[in-house]
Amino acid sequence: MLIPYSPKGEAIIGSFDNLVAVALGEVTREARDAPIKVEYEGETEVWWDEQVQKYADGEKLWVCAAHGIWKSSELKWLDSNTGQFVEVTYE
Repeated sequence: MLIPYSPKGEAIIGSFDNLVAVALGEVTREARDAPIKVEYEGETEVWWDEQVQKYADGEKLWVCAAHGIWKSSELKWLDSNTGQFVEVTYE
């Protein structure tokens, strides 16, 4: 099995995605001409069906344990059987 790492040696923890979400709260107005007010509840509803992975220069983006963002072609791959980093082609 090949395990992805950033060029700085940090483990890749997931993909870099765009999400659509709703910050839940009570939405009110004091009067017709008053601004809309929101009293946020501290909870967010994520619309998971709208999740999309981000790309840069046609390549998928990945996030490492240090929260760095990396293109597929920048990743290093560790062969878990040999403990050695190996060259790979990227998608």
